[in-house]
Amino acid sequence: MLSSLPVFCVADGIMRLSGKIPDFVIFQFIQNDVMATGKPGSIDEYIAGFPETVRAILYEIRAEVRAAAPDAEETISYDMPTFNLNGTYLIYFAAWKKHVALYPVTAAISEALSEELAGFKGTKGSVHFPLNKPMPLDLIRKIVTLRIAENRRAAQK
Repeated sequence: MLSSLPVFCVADGIMRLSGKIPDFVIFQFIQNDVMATGKPGSIDEYIAGFPETVRAILYEIRAEVRAAAPDAEETISYDMPTFNLNGTYLIYFAAWKKHVALYPVTAAISEALSEELAGFKGTKGSVHFPLNKPMPLDLIRKIVTLRIAENRRAAQK
């Protein structure tokens, strides 16, 4: 099916009417536009995409990471808020349906904080903090502090 929208071609700087746009092309254009703009370009954009209660939690986590690592640079990597230090990633965090995950929690960090991490689920390399409970901001700061030490050791190699 053809859309009623006209198609313009630009050649040699001159715009000319050249026909009608097939609907699937319009759909593809809209879909690509949404896909191109659907990914956050900053931590602020990432956080803005969540409900108010989750945004408040994400801002708390961000502030805690920022306080522990004031020299880290904010970015988005793997579609998640990321803090980089010494030219490499330091910490990621991401909100999910029922929890906020913090990455990476290395084997050394898991061992050093085993008692404090015992009450939380996670996967290999991450810890999950439930959204329906207070965020353990002190624990997050400890994880970030240990990651800074790991990051510095790696940068010295």
